[in-house]
Amino acid sequence: MPLVRSRSPFILGFLIAASALGAAFYLEEIANLAPCSLCIVQRVFIGAVGALCFLGALCVPGRRVARRYALASILCCSLGAASAVRQLWLQNYANPADAMCFSGVWHLLTSLPMADAAKALVLGTPDCANVTWTLLGMSLPEWSLLTYCGLAMLAIMAFVRR
Repeated sequence: MPLVRSRSPFILGFLIAASALGAAFYLEEIANLAPCSLCIVQRVFIGAVGALCFLGALCVPGRRVARRYALASILCCSLGAASAVRQLWLQNYANPADAMCFSGVWHLLTSLPMADAAKALVLGTPDCANVTWTLLGMSLPEWSLLTYCGLAMLAIMAFVRR
């Protein structure tokens, strides 16, 4: 039974990350909500956490290896949470007069030099300030931040577990 308990934070983390990505793709494909650049960044970090949790659950990690997976997951959760906080800041404090129609992430990557595109992805674009969907009064970046906090708690559990 100790093997199952040592893997349980990773299994649960993978299931949460997979569910979050599934919900994001559902909202994009079925509900026709186009993701902004910060949404794409958040998806990348959720996917990275999910992959790390999958690897942590799949292989039989020793304590040292499990702690490395957990530490990498904590780092990805922190970076993803930072992008969610940035988007929340844009939604709450950005000047509405600066909001404009944006042609999407693919256009951003193909039309700008890589350094400028990376800067726009990290800092966000004007369309990141739009609140396009809410559930229980919370916008998507708020749900994303909540997910990152939960995943980080699971990773911390895996890190301190004996």
